Amino acid sequence: MVLHASTEVDAYAAHVTTFLQREAVERNVLLTVIGQARQGWAAWTAPPQFWWMTDVENVVGAASWTPSFALLVSSMPETASAQLAAAAMQRATELGIDLRGVSGPATTAVAIAEMAAARTGRRVAEHMRMVVHELTSADDVPRPEGEARRATRDEAQLVIEWQRALSAEAHAPMGADIDAATLASIDAARIWLWIDGEPRSTASQHPAVGGIVRIGGVYTPPSI
Repeated sequence: MVLHASTEVDAYAAHVTTFLQREAVERNVLLTVIGQARQGWAAWTAPPQFWWMTDVENVVGAASWTPSFALLVSSMPETASAQLAAAAMQRATELGIDLRGVSGPATTAVAIAEMAAARTGRRVAEHMRMVVHELTSADDVPRPEGEARRATRDEAQLVIEWQRALSAEAHAPMGADIDAATLASIDAARIWLWIDGEPRSTASQHPAVGGIVRIGGVYTPPSI
């Protein structure tokens, strides 16, 4: 098992894209990070680091770390998990920051977190379980009053406030610079508002990768 590392997204993508696309739903966030890295995503606090693992010539695992987010991993063999844990801790030392968590398939994420924690004397605690819902068909539903449209820069402050509220309510960090990331998403026409006289809720769409479009950042204030 060989662990490869790079800070260059194109080198990483050249090796892992086919592997990630084999399970495009489960590995969609890893695919999305590739696109964000190519755009120079605004929410990261340090340069991204990428890893991939090969057995002979076959890619058997992939990972990316984009501080201040958690280390993001695919499923991988246990021996690869041990190598990645050591490499991620070394990267954290080089950057002078903490590795705050590991996100990915439970078995792999827990294994890497435990190996990393063993090096620091920390304990591993599950922060959140997440699922990806795959929409295979759409049915008509009662349509509420109002209509959807893309957010504009004039509405950026409202969207930022809602994104911060969503992050707090869901206990899900959205990066160090939510303001810059939100503005970038608005400029890319990725953030939507539901308007019924005034904005009532928001949602965002990620660019299509691997034939999949993820919907996230869905938020309606409790007062509405």
